[in-house]
Amino acid sequence: MNEQNALIKELDQKLAQYMESENYEKVDEVSRQLCRLQGFEPAEEMPDDFVHRLKKEVSAMEKHKETKAIKASKRAAGIAAAAAVFLLLGGTVSAAVLYNKGINIFEYGLSTAGEVETPESNSPSPFRDADLPYIPDTTTVLSTEQGSSNHAWVEKKVYEEDYTVYDSPDAVNWTPFTQTNHVTEYRYENYYAAALDAGFKQLLSTDYEGETFYYIYEHMDEDGRMSEDEPADLSISGRYAYGNGSFALNQYPGNEENTEFAVITNETGNNREYISSTGCLFALTDDRDETGRTRTHTLVKCDNYFLTLEFTGMSEEEIHAVLETVRLKDNS
Repeated sequence: MNEQNALIKELDQKLAQYMESENYEKVDEVSRQLCRLQGFEPAEEMPDDFVHRLKKEVSAMEKHKETKAIKASKRAAGIAAAAAVFLLLGGTVSAAVLYNKGINIFEYGLSTAGEVETPESNSPSPFRDADLPYIPDTTTVLSTEQGSSNHAWVEKKVYEEDYTVYDSPDAVNWTPFTQTNHVTEYRYENYYAAALDAGFKQLLSTDYEGETFYYIYEHMDEDGRMSEDEPADLSISGRYAYGNGSFALNQYPGNEENTEFAVITNETGNNREYISSTGCLFALTDDRDETGRTRTHTLVKCDNYFLTLEFTGMSEEEIHAVLETVRLKDNS
């Protein structure tokens, strides 16, 4: 045992040296040795940014001496590195693939397209001096229908939304145009019922109870007919009570190779990451709503879908518990 502890200490020193010199291959090699010495099965393939994350986790454990990871590491000097690997992979060392990478947090939201530029307040803008009158959106309800035993939905509503956009050839003279959407809204009592009825994948392993809506937005042309050039926009939205708060879900078909997607929020802060037990990486950021309450947002790229989650009044542990139910690949 003394020989093993001595070897662990030696490997731990080498690991620190290799990380300092950014010798990535040696870091991977030594980390695997440390895993095996502590009885862990190392991953078949480490994530691309393994070294960066390992350094960050080890640094965090050094700063917070009372964490569970550092308590476990007191058995030997080198176990901190193995514990960092274990923590890095969300508690499943043998499943090291990190899904949902490439989500960027910017000043006012999250994006799959890299940094989103926000104009400076003093930058020139063709809209800055435009005196455009505010014209409120209008909604005209065309029909409502209550569900029956033959329907998964409990209510169906059809309506038209009118909103105003402006166009200008010279950024001086602006002409308003009215755009219209034909909207079909289905209301359900839980997430699974909505997803199944809409033909969407169930991206959560738990069926959360609460009002859930399936929307079909059809764009209309200038003659008041359904546009043949633009396909309908489909989405599922819901809000669900959880713990001391609630979370909102929005699911959109898409996520093709060249599709870019963004979630707009108020000013972001407290940016961080969580890695689930299945190796899913979630970028988390906070903002404040109009009442001053803190909200946490994340954006997820699932198979053929984008998923957004917004948490309000929930603890970090409760947020992580919901994130553990997210299924990215083939509903597995």
